[in-house]
Amino acid sequence: CRSLQIPADRCRALQIPAQRNGAGDLRAACTVAAAQSLLLAGTADCVSQAMHGPVELGHVAAMALAASVLSGASNAVWLRKLEEAWPGTGHSAVMRKSLADYLVCAPIVLSGYLVLVPLLTLLFGGASLDAVGSSLSSAGSGWTHEGFQSAMLLNLCTFQPYNLLQFSCVPPSLRPLGGACVSAASTVLLLPCSTSQGEGVARSRLSAARESP
Repeated sequence: CRSLQIPADRCRALQIPAQRNGAGDLRAACTVAAAQSLLLAGTADCVSQAMHGPVELGHVAAMALAASVLSGASNAVWLRKLEEAWPGTGHSAVMRKSLADYLVCAPIVLSGYLVLVPLLTLLFGGASLDAVGSSLSSAGSGWTHEGFQSAMLLNLCTFQPYNLLQFSCVPPSLRPLGGACVSAASTVLLLPCSTSQGEGVARSRLSAARESP
């Protein structure tokens, strides 16, 4: 604006629509990513359960809802911020984005899955809000050190090779969808972590809630 000698008030008026358009684009990207993750995660969890036994719809709904927030909308925002911090496809930018994703984003997202999926399964299974609240306040609500280590190892073996590929070759607009596809493919391996270590507690508390007067 200074180089064009545009008055400051007119310059601000020109910048506001651009900022609004940027915010609108981010909201649209988050909405699309959330819908994609919800559909992909729900389908993958249903297929994975069918491979191991009967399908529990409460767990499918819990996995789909958690994925829409964690792997969908939140991941779209995170990927946008990473690209703003280290733009481009150079080796340094790719390595920094990959390391930041594993060291910062992955622990938060995986912990969210380990906690939210058993709790949402408990809620969708018919438990009262009091039972869900007591499960959330307990130490064994779903997150365990062993489950977290297994999830981080799975992320290291699946998402990190994909991160090197996506930050080098995949356009930023397609990265949330690519991440959702990898997450859905990993559901088959992640299911035992969320089921055996978190959902067992949820099922026992659901039974206790149903049996209590």
